Amino acid sequence: MSENYASQDSTVLQVDQLTLEFGGLRALDHLSFQVQSQEILALIGPNGAGKTTCFQCITGFLPPKLGEIHLHPPHHQTQRLNGLKPYQIAQLGVARTFQSIRLYEKQSVLENVMMGRQIRTKTSTLGVLLRDRRTSVAEQQIREDSFQMLQRMELEQYAQATADSLPYAAQRRLEIARALATDPFLLLLDEPAAGMNRQETEELDELLVELQKEFQLTILLIEHDMRLVMKISDRIIVLDHGRKIAEGPPQEIRQHPEVIRAYLGEQAIS
Repeated sequence: MSENYASQDSTVLQVDQLTLEFGGLRALDHLSFQVQSQEILALIGPNGAGKTTCFQCITGFLPPKLGEIHLHPPHHQTQRLNGLKPYQIAQLGVARTFQSIRLYEKQSVLENVMMGRQIRTKTSTLGVLLRDRRTSVAEQQIREDSFQMLQRMELEQYAQATADSLPYAAQRRLEIARALATDPFLLLLDEPAAGMNRQETEELDELLVELQKEFQLTILLIEHDMRLVMKISDRIIVLDHGRKIAEGPPQEIRQHPEVIRAYLGEQAIS
């Protein structure tokens, strides 16, 4: 478990009364929670509980019907995320991965990370067209930074391979590497262990804790693997039918009667 559990005065993300409906079906029902600086907070719940929908709202892919989302970047003014585009939210320091891997499959592994790093460049469109010296220097720096990220994720041997040629677990790490290349302070991970075997999952949970400490990250995590969730999370929020039914540290959530009822028939909390 992370040792960086933060106090209540260090909120980095605040979600208030988030509500969203699809064709009359309420996917999020007045959901409110806070994420504290440099903690690992897990969102769990049965399939269809609203977890990914919540991520979609936070990162600008879906507009909520009701509710407010505020980001508190370190050393910067509070930002209201409602109405912002995904790239604008990424520029504020929020990165994410997806439940289904979304890589540029026919681009090289290095190019995938460079595309993430590109968001931090200040080169102008004119500079790109004219290929001036400043642009060339910036591109070289992006390449070097991206390769260093591959080294950190132990993917440098695949740098020139196409993304779709990587083993599945390596593709998962590549997606995290691309997210980290945007230099986030808040990282949203949507089922990063999906499709992994037990050994791969154990390696992943060790990696996530290392990255959280190394990059001083705040991590918001969706995950169905309860062993991973219970091992690395500081706090857990449980959703069911778009509502928050429980919130607390892992030892409390494991024994919460409403959580147990929500999970009956799907997965034991152990």
